[in-house]
Parts: sequence; structure tokens; C-alpha cells
Amino acid sequence: MARTGYSPVDLRDRLYDHLAPNIKDELVRSARAIDTLDQLASVATDLDVRLRQREAEKETRGETYQIPQDVHHYAAGTTPRLEHSIRLPCSD
Repeated sequence: MARTGYSPVDLRDRLYDHLAPNIKDELVRSARAIDTLDQLASVATDLDVRLRQREAEKETRGETYQIPQDVHHYAAGTTPRLEHSIRLPCSD
């Protein structure tokens, strides 16, 4: 604290504010304690390493996310076929 003028709580908050969005997203899912500066720094570092490892793994394997074909109910640019016709009253 003496060197920066910030309290440990302020330093922790400033560290959190400057974390990458993907690290913040993973912190939400983590059950690990991040109450102190040291805890937050440790958890954020571990998450960063794991996310980078996973990205490298995806690149090595050539993984990409593709929507399964059975999810598509109709081809792009066409109107989906309705199983039942419905007549709605018209107001003139």
C-alpha cells in the first residue's frame, strides 16, 4: 500500500476492473474464493492459463463449433412449412 497509495481492497478492485472479459466470465462460474487481491490474482492467472491451453487445443485439433443439421427446420431464404393451417378472422 505504501508504494501505490491504494489499499489492498482498492488494488483488488482495480485488478478486477482490468481483467479480460473472458476471465470475468469464468470467475462467475468458479467456486474459488476471490475476496483478496492474492486470491483474485491467483484464480485469474489459473483461469487465463487454462483458457489459453484450451484455445491452443482447439487450434491444434481444428475444432470449430457447427450447428447440428437437425437443428435447422428450414433452409435459409425459404418459408417453413406449417403442419396445420390456421384461419384467422379478418377485420374489415
